[in-house]
Amino acid sequence: LERERQTGTRNCFAISDVDFPREPPPQRIDVQVGEAAFRGSFVFDRVFDDALGQADVYKASAQPYVADFLSGTNVTLFAYGQTGTGKTHTISGPSDDPGIMGRCLADIFAGLPVTGCKLHYEYVQIYIDEVKDLLIDANK
Repeated sequence: LERERQTGTRNCFAISDVDFPREPPPQRIDVQVGEAAFRGSFVFDRVFDDALGQADVYKASAQPYVADFLSGTNVTLFAYGQTGTGKTHTISGPSDDPGIMGRCLADIFAGLPVTGCKLHYEYVQIYIDEVKDLLIDANK
């Protein structure tokens, strides 16, 4: 996000459903090019604008699944999108503002002793046709 601010880029979308989030979603965004050219309108389960931080994204998207996981439900968090769209930032985050995975693990480890359950955890990257285990040191 800082890189985008330094280069003077601007958002190309506007959230048109301003009374959101609501339960249940959807939420609509309008995509525009420049000041006047309208490209389309799209509906998503949840849209986060750049005013929201990592904690907001975690609370709205992943935190509810931690309780499900601690009650015995298998949970998968899946980030999908084009290269350079912020998946790694959202999932990992910077060290001073952790992303979804760090926050999930903190909440899981806080709640795990109460359940008496074991944690089985995978953290993988799928790129084209390659699956990479991100918990194994690539230098070994």
